[in-house]
Amino acid sequence: MGRVCIDTLRARTRRDATAYETTAHELAVVENAPTPEDEAADRGGEQGRPTTSYDRPMTWHTPASAAQATGLSLDALRYYEREGLIGPVDRDAGGRRRYSDDDLAWIGLITCLRDAGLGIADLRRFTTLLRQSADPSDRVTFLREREAELRERLRQTQAALDVLGEKIAHFSSAEGQ
Repeated sequence: MGRVCIDTLRARTRRDATAYETTAHELAVVENAPTPEDEAADRGGEQGRPTTSYDRPMTWHTPASAAQATGLSLDALRYYEREGLIGPVDRDAGGRRRYSDDDLAWIGLITCLRDAGLGIADLRRFTTLLRQSADPSDRVTFLREREAELRERLRQTQAALDVLGEKIAHFSSAEGQ
C-alpha cells in the first residue's frame, strides 16, 4: 500500500473512528446537498470564506502542491479530473485549478483504491455509486467484490512467494555443498 494511501486512512481514522465521514466533495455532488459555503452561512460564517464540513477554514492548494501532497503528477491529477474521478475542481478568479483539503483527502482515497488494484473503470463505478446511489448496500457490495478480488490476488502472490522461498532454500543449500 502506498504512503499516501496509508496516510489517508490514518487521517480519516483520527478524524472519527466511529463513523464514515463524507467529504465536502462527495456532499457537493449529491442533489440538494448543502455545500460548505451553505453550511458556513447557516452557522453565521464569514461571507466568501468557505469552510469545510469539519468547521475549519478551507485551505487551498495549487496544482503543484496538490501533486506533491498526493504523490501524483500534474498530468495524473488532470487525467483523474477528465475521467470524473475527482472534481469538479474549484478554480480561482484567474481560472486556475485550486484544490481543497477535502479534494486532497478524496484524491488520497482514489489513490489508495488504485494502489489496491482497482482500475479506472472500477474507480469510475465507485465514484458514480457515491454520487448517485442513495443505497449504501450498493457501495458495500461493490467494495466487497473488490475485496474478494484483492484477497484472491494476495493468495496467488503468497503462493508465488512460497515457491520463490523454496527455490532460494534449495539453491542456497546446493551452493553450500
